[in-house]
Amino acid sequence: MLARLRHDFDQAGFLEVETPLLSGDVCVDEHIEPFVVSGLGDENCSCRPRPSSP
Repeated sequence: MLARLRHDFDQAGFLEVETPLLSGDVCVDEHIEPFVVSGLGDENCSCRPRPSSP
């Protein structure tokens, strides 16, 4: 069932991503530096499906 769901979303142009788990720390790995992502919360920023390949 999960494979079918992933296939259907992939065919619709969606990209599957892994999101980090909630953590009390800013960064759960001491070797990874946190960074700011611009555009989040911007009214001009929207999620769009990735374009289809020809």
